[in-house]
Order: sequence, then structure tokens, then C-alpha cells
Amino acid sequence: ERSPEEREERETRKEVAKPRHKQVAQDVYRNAPMLSVGEMEKVRVKRDTLIQYVNQPFFNQFALDMFVRVILKKPMVCQIMGVRDGDPYELDTTNGKIKTTKMLNCMHAGQKKELPISLVSNKPYEADEVSYWCKNMYREDRSLPDSEDLLDYEERRNRNWLQSFVYDDSQVDEMIKESQSSKKRSVNVALSKMHLQEERDLAWEEYRSIEDDEEKNSAYERWEKLREQVQEMEDLEESEKRALMQIQQAGLSKINTRARGVNRSVNKQIDIRKNELSSRPYVRTTYWTMPTNADDDQVDSPRAGEAPLSAGNKALSVDTGGGKGGTFLDDDD
Repeated sequence: ERSPEEREERETRKEVAKPRHKQVAQDVYRNAPMLSVGEMEKVRVKRDTLIQYVNQPFFNQFALDMFVRVILKKPMVCQIMGVRDGDPYELDTTNGKIKTTKMLNCMHAGQKKELPISLVSNKPYEADEVSYWCKNMYREDRSLPDSEDLLDYEERRNRNWLQSFVYDDSQVDEMIKESQSSKKRSVNVALSKMHLQEERDLAWEEYRSIEDDEEKNSAYERWEKLREQVQEMEDLEESEKRALMQIQQAGLSKINTRARGVNRSVNKQIDIRKNELSSRPYVRTTYWTMPTNADDDQVDSPRAGEAPLSAGNKALSVDTGGGKGGTFLDDDD
């Protein structure tokens, strides 16, 4: 007959034992291929990086196939298989909150789940997390990424997407429309905030003027609710400003690049035309630009007997001796 201690130990083993159909012998993974933590760290994308690019038009292209450390019940190695737009939600950043609709289609050993970016970790992988993923990949008869795949993922992760991505005209137009829409939303948020601030101030004055304790408590609760609504509007206003700034920075960068390209083309045509004029022996006149304010400050004082030029009577310099003329359109470069 077993002692009470032996019976208690036996019952404990029964409770913690896994069902037989779920037990997997450890020697099954003896021949399983493994990747090191160092290899996986080179292709892991942090939450902060995803947030940095989340409102850019290249986000879906950047995130595809990247590896992330996802926090569910426990940290897991997952690969991003795609991105789709879902319901709006907020992401915490060092500068406050931003809004997004991006949902990540994450896969762990063939099992997929849509997750928000907020569940992605900034911390590095642990050795047991990588080992657990490799074993599950082997168990599900799935191949690990080879060295060529890892190099491709690493190059895409380390690329400076903000500088290398080429925005097409439709994306620029879309960012401009979004910028205009954000401006309208910002105006509406500001007006709503002002209205709530007025109500909050009136509620505070009403609270101070009431003497009955029960009515005073009710008035204070109303003031507290309005104060929270004002704070929510202020947070929303800051979020709209940051989103608008990101859109404008990306849009202006592309617009400026496109404008510089147009200027180069126009200047090239002007230089060609100027060279054609200079090559004609019977046409020797080249028109210069009007002087700037800085040039005006350096003009010599008129000699005695000469009337100074008025602002509306500036002389147009003409070189009749075939000298080199200036251009009337400056290159922004």
C-alpha cells in the first residue's frame, strides 16, 4: 500500500501529464534543421520600424515576408505573409499616438492569424523561441528560409525605404488628397475642442455656485466628463497633426523631386535655345535677369548730374557685344 506522499505525487503526475495523442518524443526533432538566434535577428523587424513606415505607400511591400516577434500568450517567431486594412486603431509612439488601419497576417509554422502592429515586440528573440519555431516548422513539414532568402530579407530590412522608394504620380495625388482631408478633420477637431472647452468652463462655474451637496456632486461629475472629452480631443488633434506632417513630408519630397526634374528639362531647353542664338552671327543680343534686391544694394551711387533710377524705371541690361548672358529660370538644385 502506497503512503499518502506517494499517492499525492502520483496524482500530481496525472494532472501535469499530457494526453497520449499530444505527446511527441524528443528524438523526433533530432534531425530537425535549426537556425541560430543571430541569423533570425538579422531579419527581424521591430515594432518601432513598422510604426515608422506604417503610413507610407510602400508599407505593404516593406512588411511582406519580414519576421517579427509577436507577443500572444508567449513570445513567438512569426513571418508577415501580407497586410490588409481593418478597423482604425491607435499605436503608441515616443511622440504620442498615431492612427492606422494596418493589420498584419502573421504565420507561425503554417498557422496564420491577423494581428495589430501593437502586438509586435521591440525586444530580440530568445534562443528557445527560435528553437520552438524551427521544431514546429519541421513538425509541419515546412522548409526554413535558406541563406539566399535570409540575405534577401536582410537587404530589404536594412534598405532606406524613405530615400529609395519611387513615388508614382497616383501615390502623390493620393497623399495630397489625404493631406487635404486631414486638414479638414483637424479643423473639425479644433472646433469641437473649443466647444467642449466652453462647456467645461461653464460647468466649472456652475459647480462652484452650487451649495447643495447632491447637486454639487452631479455638477462635478458633468465637469469631469467634459474635461475628459477635452483631453480626448487634444490627443486626437495631436494625432491628426502628426499624421498630416508625415503625409506632407512624403508628398513634398516627391513633389520637389518632380519639380526639380521639370526645372532641369526647362533649363536644358533654355540652354539649347541660348546656344542657338549665340551661334548666329547676326543675332548677338542676350537678355539678362532683372537685378535682385541684393544687387540693388550694391549699385554705385549716381554720379553728379545723373538722376537716380526709380523703382519703376530700372534699366534692362543688354549686352550687344556678344557677352555671355544669364538665364531667367534658376535650377533648384
